[in-house]
Amino acid sequence: MRRVFGPRFLVEVALIAAAAAVGVLADLRRLWVFIVIWAAWLLVVAVEWGISRRAGREISPPREPEPEPVPEPEPEPEPEPEPEPEPSPRAPALDGPRTWNLWDLERVAREHAGADTARDEERSFLLMYLREFADPDGLLPTEFDPLVRDAFGEAARG
Repeated sequence: MRRVFGPRFLVEVALIAAAAAVGVLADLRRLWVFIVIWAAWLLVVAVEWGISRRAGREISPPREPEPEPVPEPEPEPEPEPEPEPEPSPRAPALDGPRTWNLWDLERVAREHAGADTARDEERSFLLMYLREFADPDGLLPTEFDPLVRDAFGEAARG
């Protein structure tokens, strides 16, 4: 942390005070005393500016080049997972597009939760975004029928 009031500051204050005292003792008019004080202040500013510029230009020792990172050994290839069994083909909808009740779908999602975490999460997000399109009674437009059938499968038909 840099000190604010040090010996250099005291010298600068003494210079400005001495300039004021010399101006008064020399029987200068008040305007000339202010001009002398102002000139002393400009001298202090010039010295401070020069010191700060010199401090900024100090030659720093050359930085050592950073060592190249050691490459990590390549991980062993993971064994390929066994292929998942293909999902059973879904029976085509015997009835045409229908409206779904959002509240019933939430109940179905709760009843069938736990078997597949990814599917549970997908259903949760889907239900959250479908609320925007449901009417006050919770009914969804028929345009969402394929989406609901795909996400809920047999669980929604039951």
